[in-house]
Amino acid sequence: MKDKVAEAWRRETHTIGKNPILVEQFANRLEEELRNKINEVRAQDPIVEKALERFQKEQKKGKIIFRQTDKSKVFHVDRPETYIQKSIAYMKKTDAYQEIEESPLNSMIEKTEELLRNLVNRKLLPGKYFEKLKPNPADAELPHLYYNPKDHKVGEPLRPIVSGMKSPTQKNSAFPDQIIRPIFDKLTPHSLRNSIEFLKH
Repeated sequence: MKDKVAEAWRRETHTIGKNPILVEQFANRLEEELRNKINEVRAQDPIVEKALERFQKEQKKGKIIFRQTDKSKVFHVDRPETYIQKSIAYMKKTDAYQEIEESPLNSMIEKTEELLRNLVNRKLLPGKYFEKLKPNPADAELPHLYYNPKDHKVGEPLRPIVSGMKSPTQKNSAFPDQIIRPIFDKLTPHSLRNSIEFLKH
C-alpha cells in the first residue's frame, strides 16, 4: 500500500529520494479505512466472514493466490500451480524474460554507485546529488516479474509486469524526468498524462 502511494506521489510531484511524512500518513490512514470497511462487512454478513476466514487459511497454506485483475476492480483467485504453468508457457512463447539462478542485486548496487561517483569526479553531476541518487542497500530490491490475470479474456491469460520500484537504478531513472519535465511542460502546451485523460478528450 505504502509503495503504491509513494510511487504515485513521485510520479505526480516529479520528486526523488525519501517520501515526505505526508505520504506515509496518508497510506496508513487509507489502510486503516480499508481494514475498518472490511470489518464492517464482516459484522453485517456472517457468510462473508466465513468465506474470508476460509480464504485466509488457504492462503496461509500456500494453496491459493489472490491477485488484482488487469483492467478491472475485482480480485482473481487461483492455485499457485496455474500461475506457474501459465508463466512458463508465456516465457517460452515470447522469450522475453529469463529466469536467473543468482541475484545480481549487490552487483547492481555497486555498479550504480560506481557510475555516480564517476559522474561526480568528471564534474558531470553535482556532488549534492550523489547522496540523493545512490541506492540504499538496506532498502534496495531486485526488479522482479509478476502477473495480473486478464479475467476479461478467454483462458484468463497473464499480463506480465516488471516491478522496479525499489531497484538500485530507480532514483536514477526518475532524476532525468525531474529535470526535463519542467522544460517539456514549458515548451509543449498540449500533453496527456495517461490513456484516461486521452479518452476524456
